[in-house]
Amino acid sequence: MVEKTEKSNCQKSLVNKMSISIHISFLLLLVIVMSFNNSTFGSRVSIQPYDRPPVEKVLSLFVENDLPENSEELHFIIVNEKPNYVLKQGVPLKFLTNFLPKQGQLTWLRKQPLHATFNLYDPIAEGDHQKIFWSVRQDGVYHSWDKINWNKNKNWSTWILVCYSTVSTIK
Repeated sequence: MVEKTEKSNCQKSLVNKMSISIHISFLLLLVIVMSFNNSTFGSRVSIQPYDRPPVEKVLSLFVENDLPENSEELHFIIVNEKPNYVLKQGVPLKFLTNFLPKQGQLTWLRKQPLHATFNLYDPIAEGDHQKIFWSVRQDGVYHSWDKINWNKNKNWSTWILVCYSTVSTIK
């Protein structure tokens, strides 16, 4: 009876070893088949030549304080964005942005404050131009695409409804 039990245990051990060996062999075969299936060996994959990176469209906007010397502070914000900028004379505010429509808002802090809200970027009006210049002057807000030819875009107004955010000074 002891012999039979030992024989039975040996058979079970042998069967277990064979079972593990078969499972490992099957797993190894599966890994090999999967690696050939995922490889490009024998397939017709074409890679296009890469000459240069695609040209990204970036919009450059410039806003400059061209008010007379010793004028009071000039505040500028992009509507629905932060922060609020204080524009200094001769130091243009330049920023890069996307091509979504944007409005700008100016406040000239005089005894009687003056305000102007204008289309900082209007894709219909600007066409394919990627640089847009704004000049803030005593008689209003001017627009240009080349800093040479200027068109008056907006007159000053004496009223505005606005909430200012954090002030950032452009130096």
